[in-house]
Amino acid sequence: MHKKVLFLFFLSSHLIYSQRQNKIIKGVVTDEKGPVINAHIINLTTKQGTFSNDEGSFSIRASLGDELQISSVQHKTKIITIAKVIIKELKITVQLETKTNMLDEVIVKKHQLSGDLESDTKQTPTNYKEERVEKLVTGIKGMMSEISRMPVTIDEIDRSKPPVVGLPNQFQGAGFAPSIGGRKLEKERKRKKRLQQKQDFPDELLQELGIHFFVNELNIPKDKYYHFISFCELKNVEQLFRSKQIFKLIEVLKEESLIYLKEIED
Repeated sequence: MHKKVLFLFFLSSHLIYSQRQNKIIKGVVTDEKGPVINAHIINLTTKQGTFSNDEGSFSIRASLGDELQISSVQHKTKIITIAKVIIKELKITVQLETKTNMLDEVIVKKHQLSGDLESDTKQTPTNYKEERVEKLVTGIKGMMSEISRMPVTIDEIDRSKPPVVGLPNQFQGAGFAPSIGGRKLEKERKRKKRLQQKQDFPDELLQELGIHFFVNELNIPKDKYYHFISFCELKNVEQLFRSKQIFKLIEVLKEESLIYLKEIED
């Protein structure tokens, strides 16, 4: 009798152990549209997990009674208990429900307004977050507007700009100047002004006509811009510019560009 009870005990223990053995469960995760990619499957009992592949398939070890949690960013989380039929077939199909994204409820509060704009403005609460976002957007729009009005790629042109040559008799510091007669001093001042205008002319012309005109219409390479302006000096382009004869200036530049391009190609 004792041996029979002992045999039954070992038999039941073996059956329980067999049922608790981990099995490799193969499954597929889907939704109403088809396979769910990168769904997270975790065995809450063993704390082991895996992910579904491009076909929604996965494999995971589980025992009878284990709980599998299947989750995805765009779907509601689902928990499946491993039943005997799953252990027997070693297969499982899980269909997830897609989340419905809803906006938070907006509560509109009434305020006691008197009709006086200055008074009501002080009493009405300010939405500081919305105000900051609005200021940021306004600032970005203003910055983009400023950028759009700037000459395109003018910095690239500046890289090829010839170095600034210091003017003679130009002093820095305490305002010291040579002791010369009034007429000679005025003549020297005009000469310096003229040299400064001549030096500034290429940049002023670029600001007026834009880099698009020289690069796209005249086909002047960006790094040859200052060289081209020097090439046109004998055609009095600066005088035309200073006297506001822009249309005549454009005609001259177009004619000279054909000659210039032919020369640099040769």
